[in-house]
Amino acid sequence: MSENQGNTLPIKIKTEDGYSLSDRFYPSPSSKRAFLLFWTMGVSQECYKSFARFLAKNNCSVLTFDFRGMVNSLQELISHVPNAPITWIGHSLDGQVISLSPHHRKVSRFIATFSQVLL
Repeated sequence: MSENQGNTLPIKIKTEDGYSLSDRFYPSPSSKRAFLLFWTMGVSQECYKSFARFLAKNNCSVLTFDFRGMVNSLQELISHVPNAPITWIGHSLDGQVISLSPHHRKVSRFIATFSQVLL
């Protein structure tokens, strides 16, 4: 894990097949809730940086990630805030993929925008 750069911790996660992913963790010193942000296909996690920082300033820790790391990223978020309820926020296709994560039962809330939900 790298040094904290402006309330953002860059995190490298290895997938099961050894591929390296670049995630970002936005910690909150007094996390009451944790969010895993999903966005639409073809959009960089940079586009959600302002939203992630807003949530972190409001007592929520946030993890954004590269698409291939969906499962690994949920586990990474849990490791940083193990006692915080997790909210999954998905946009478009990303509201549909929750059921593909083997850890989806650890998600306490689910918010989907412009999505069809497949549970």
